[in-house]
Amino acid sequence: YCPFSAFLPCFHSITYRRHHMTVWFMIPGILGLFVYLLRNFRGETIEDCDFTPLFGIVAFLWAILCVRFWERKEARLSYQFGTFAFTTQDRVKFGQRPNFEGKMRLNPVTGMMEKYYPAYKRRIKVAVSAFVTIVLLAGASVIMVISLNVQGYISQEDQERWDPSGEDAHPLYFPWFASLADEGGIFDTNSYWKSMIPALLRAVAVATMNKQYSKIAEQLSEWENHETLVDHENSLILKRLLFETFDAYIILFYLAIYERNITMLRAELVGAFNVDSLRRLFTESILPYIKRRFANKKSSGKSKKKDDDLADTSSDGVLTVEAGLDEYDQFDDYIEMLIQFGYVTLFASAYPLASFIAIFGNICESRSDAWKLGHLYRMPNPVRRSD
Repeated sequence: YCPFSAFLPCFHSITYRRHHMTVWFMIPGILGLFVYLLRNFRGETIEDCDFTPLFGIVAFLWAILCVRFWERKEARLSYQFGTFAFTTQDRVKFGQRPNFEGKMRLNPVTGMMEKYYPAYKRRIKVAVSAFVTIVLLAGASVIMVISLNVQGYISQEDQERWDPSGEDAHPLYFPWFASLADEGGIFDTNSYWKSMIPALLRAVAVATMNKQYSKIAEQLSEWENHETLVDHENSLILKRLLFETFDAYIILFYLAIYERNITMLRAELVGAFNVDSLRRLFTESILPYIKRRFANKKSSGKSKKKDDDLADTSSDGVLTVEAGLDEYDQFDDYIEMLIQFGYVTLFASAYPLASFIAIFGNICESRSDAWKLGHLYRMPNPVRRSD
């Protein structure tokens, strides 16, 4: 028995995408490394390097081609897997939600009995879900504003630029939090190690918020009572995608659009990109492995009575182990690749080395994905997909 064999369809789906991204990252990765080395050789900064804007344009065109070629590869794979002709009717037929609730009625078109739920009730629930999401995004915005202050991105200079007379306060400037980033403060920006503490704390806060919101988004999508699995997943994806991309990019967009400070943008991007890569490796592979080892030691220390018939049946032992594992969520891996793609393309000029580092990051992620799917997570249910 091979426990990893049940994960092969799921693993192939992720591996094909990650392998495609890794191969395509080589183009901007090599160019970004060339720009970085040339800039250091000529003694230039990122602001006065002539090749920086050109690299941004190349990254923009590369992103378009990367997506288009993936769509072509996706079509080839769906044809190879026998799901190419997976029409909307097939989605409804194979994707009906068992949890869908409604009243039985006679369909006026087909004349057959069907379960019906009024569309206006669902629209009201969707509006409530949107309001809840906006409130939670406002809470996340407060965390991001505090992070901007303690990291020194918003300081007294911003207050003076906002209103030299000092009569109107900067709406995002909080003196007490900003003072922590001053010289001699807890998060002194002149100290490399002290300045890294806010970035680490923000990474932990963002990961915690995303984890909690994923549970809320699942409950809201379930409460909306979508009829098909496709509609349910689209609702869930929209919520999580909006929230997690907001957490990942809001500070970067503030520094790029409002501050217009390429130095701050690059510093934040380097910290966010590298810390996020390490965080994913720790939270997805290392931490679950440690938790499982402790759980196995705890369970092995207890004496248990076993039935002779059950003890001789190896399959039951495998099922018992599988039942105790965590459920695997593919969306976490997909959103990571999407955010990584955004780091590389949206802010290519600020951090040309991002795509080069992403190559090695994806190679490590591929191996860690294979290991965690075979050892740390429960076997997922197979689902037909055409994309």
